[in-house]
Amino acid sequence: YCNLFVVKKLIGFITVAFLMVMMACNNNCYVPTRALLGVAFMDSAQLKPVTVKQLTIKGEGNDSILYNASSEQSVFLPLHQNQTVTRFEMSFLRHKEDTVPTAYTLEVKHQPYPQLISEECGCVMFHSIDTATCYNAQESLRVEIYSTNVINVEGDVQLKISL
Repeated sequence: YCNLFVVKKLIGFITVAFLMVMMACNNNCYVPTRALLGVAFMDSAQLKPVTVKQLTIKGEGNDSILYNASSEQSVFLPLHQNQTVTRFEMSFLRHKEDTVPTAYTLEVKHQPYPQLISEECGCVMFHSIDTATCYNAQESLRVEIYSTNVINVEGDVQLKISL
């Protein structure tokens, strides 16, 4: 009878310990752990946000499509965490009367640096923008660096591309 009591106590203790360990492993991070580059499209004549149509964006040398034939006023793009240059292949309808999207390369030169958020969340890679250009063989679009710091604030815009 005594051994059965000890075994039940031991099983109860192990169960409680297991549940405590599982609860401790729960990720209680409520802060974005990814810093994305915010890019807004602007009407160069009216200096207002403009929606680009049939927008497709993918990282250069990467098969993953980040935006696919969508209509957007702004986009949020991941920068390389261990390199100082990130390029994106993008295409969109440049003018209202266009029927075929025009292709551009968005090139961002940046300095990545780690930032500790907290013990629960770990680190996030922030970036400091040096330069940004948007071009193709025929033209370059004006790119304004609105803010040089790419941090983990959702919806924050760093670049404005004038169309």
